[in-house]
Amino acid sequence: QNVRSVIIALSKISREEIQQIVKTCQQFHLECRIVPQTSYLWSSPTLPLELREVDISDLLGREIIRIDGKEMQEYFGDKKILITGAGGSIGSEFVKMLFQAHPRELLLVDNCEHNLYEIQQGFAEHLADTKVIGYLCDVTHRQELEKIFKRHRPDIVYHAAAYKHVPTLEYYYTQGIYNNILGTKIAADLALEYHVGCFVLISSDKAIRPTSMMGATKRVAELYTQSLGGGATRFISVRFGNVLNSKGSVVPLFKKQFEAGIALTVTDPEATRYFMDVSEAVCLILQATLLGSDSEIFVLDMGKPIKIIDLAQAIAQLMGISSDKVPIKFIGLRPGEKLKEEIQLESEQAIPTRHKKIKIWRTVNGSGSIGKAVEELLGLVNQGALREEVIQRLKQMIPEYQPWFPQETVCVGIKQEPPVSVENNAF
Repeated sequence: QNVRSVIIALSKISREEIQQIVKTCQQFHLECRIVPQTSYLWSSPTLPLELREVDISDLLGREIIRIDGKEMQEYFGDKKILITGAGGSIGSEFVKMLFQAHPRELLLVDNCEHNLYEIQQGFAEHLADTKVIGYLCDVTHRQELEKIFKRHRPDIVYHAAAYKHVPTLEYYYTQGIYNNILGTKIAADLALEYHVGCFVLISSDKAIRPTSMMGATKRVAELYTQSLGGGATRFISVRFGNVLNSKGSVVPLFKKQFEAGIALTVTDPEATRYFMDVSEAVCLILQATLLGSDSEIFVLDMGKPIKIIDLAQAIAQLMGISSDKVPIKFIGLRPGEKLKEEIQLESEQAIPTRHKKIKIWRTVNGSGSIGKAVEELLGLVNQGALREEVIQRLKQMIPEYQPWFPQETVCVGIKQEPPVSVENNAF
């Protein structure tokens, strides 16, 4: 039939079926594209249908969380919604999906000019009742952020702005604390002050028994927002695993290494991670908003952890490369990394919800005087405290925190001497 392109447009299709279609397309040198699962979440999408190439999330066969479009529109319609980190991997996908619920205003806050421009351009051509307004603003600048709250009086805040790269934050710990803790504190305090109906913190599975500065800062952010509950504003946290294809994640790295013809760098043959498709992450945020009462942590049933080495081989298949021809270099765990991630603390108990894939982790122990502890931590950082001093203060706030200490190298792939000092973020 002289076929040149294949489009997978089945709303329900198994991983095995996708793999077979991709294999056949590769055999005949055909372009293979797919209708994103997100497109099936809404009965009448406002945005035009977008096709994309088949990616690793399709091969992993994650079950999509279905959303009741009518319920979403009834809840979000006519609301003013503020999203921090709106230009990031999670934030931008979230904005696109939320746009279809016809809110009154979408307030997009990001400190990256390019990311903000890109996400705004995506809505420039669309005629809709929803106003999409961008703000180039850093969440650690209270005065600038407060201007937005004061001008718009948002009904819902989704706080996705954060630094997330584990090895990097082990050294740039000051910036990690400012962005992930101070930024959360400012956004949450303003939500309380301006009577926001719901504040949703985007957290991470690395906040569980953290071994990294990134995980520790996210755990403190969880504890702080939980401590603010009990009033007119609902405070909810949502924990994620690793988001496939997100900026700076392992999947784009592997693809670049494949294309460059160099060995794939895998930390350890037994290293595993929980992976989520971006649409799963977005759905979890939306469902948490509908389900949450106050001071709760929501976690998606992320299934079984996946070995990083298996992920590399799946990407090889996607790129038409035989898995037995893929060179792999084991480089060891990087600063702050775990061999295996966790999804629950012993002090937390799982509570089912009406969605089988979503549970609530309710902390048994109270957060105590976390507000005062956060103020003291920020004061310590402002005074230029050594990394060891900051770590000791974090351990007092999070007893289960098992920090990483520098030993030999700073960054994998960069030839350099061991750091003389890690004081004040110096290498």
